[in-house]
Amino acid sequence: MDNSPDYEEDSINIPQTPTERGPDQLTLEEIKALIVRLKANDPTLTTLSLSGQVVLRRMSSEAREDIQGALAEAFRHNTHVKRALLARNHLDDAFAVSLADSLASNKTLEVLNLDGNEISGVGAQALANTLSVNTTITELHLKNQDAKLGVEGEEAMLAIMEQNKSLVKLEIDLIDDKVRDWVDKRLSDNFNRRSQSEEGDGSGFDISQMQFVLTPVRLIIMALVTNNFEDQELDFGNNEEFASLQNQEKAAVAGGVGMNGQIQTANFQGTQLTDSFVQMLALSLPSNTSLTSLNLEGNFLTENGVRTVAETLRSNTTLRELRIGSQSGSDSFGVECSTVVADCLEVNRTIRKLVFKSQDPTVQARIDGYLARNAQT
Repeated sequence: MDNSPDYEEDSINIPQTPTERGPDQLTLEEIKALIVRLKANDPTLTTLSLSGQVVLRRMSSEAREDIQGALAEAFRHNTHVKRALLARNHLDDAFAVSLADSLASNKTLEVLNLDGNEISGVGAQALANTLSVNTTITELHLKNQDAKLGVEGEEAMLAIMEQNKSLVKLEIDLIDDKVRDWVDKRLSDNFNRRSQSEEGDGSGFDISQMQFVLTPVRLIIMALVTNNFEDQELDFGNNEEFASLQNQEKAAVAGGVGMNGQIQTANFQGTQLTDSFVQMLALSLPSNTSLTSLNLEGNFLTENGVRTVAETLRSNTTLRELRIGSQSGSDSFGVECSTVVADCLEVNRTIRKLVFKSQDPTVQARIDGYLARNAQT
């Protein structure tokens, strides 16, 4: 029985005779078969070579999203693949975040090549987080991405390399020369330690020698993206420095919050958030088991962004208070958006307080009814 994902292949002219095709011209069926073998932990599959696959680069974004998810998940329990070559396939942040989650429990993979994809600082930081717990990856290739790594991405690499003892080769585009020099030094230390099979002394070089201006906000962000934030309250409400960050940097924070197991209250009111923030938050919020209060009021979310947040309520079981009112200068939302919120609340039994106003009295009555029901449970 074929348990492989049911993808639809776009109309692509690929020669079907193996001798006529190069290594980058596998058919979609062949790629699906490799994913099945990867997930099934086939002991004969030790190198997964899928770099530059024409079929992946030319398929629609929707179809690629499905196959990316299946590929990332297949690594979770694999104990045989040591080399994963996935360069130049239009893989994006969603893939990087999912893959990072799988690799946190993978104890076999040694070489990961993601060069030439579409991974920004958000995905890079998720992979950096994994390096704080993964002890087998020795080579990571992340060069030539379509998006820049960003300040937070570089700071994440800086913090992670302070902890990681296994990585000896990191191919990544770093803008700050001081970060590059320090990362190279840590890689060299790891290489020497690996060669000598004993602890190195670091030659007296530590992070305090770096001349960075790490403000309180940036220190908090570094703790978040490296999964070292241990406080129960995160308050960036109306914080001008946080508000001035680039959208991809804020999205990285969203990923850190969603995966954090300590934060109970998160306040992002009035910090110029856009849909990219909640899109990243939505990847991990459904499975988050600590966050009970989330304030997103007074930002620039569109109704699509509000719907994205609402959809997480279908599976999240810990959030008690959600504030998503007053977005983009409007204090109320249309019927379509409001109906999605009401539908999600219908299946949610934990939200007691929701700051949200519908333009439709009937839909608002539904929302109020579900909140009253939840308050009694």
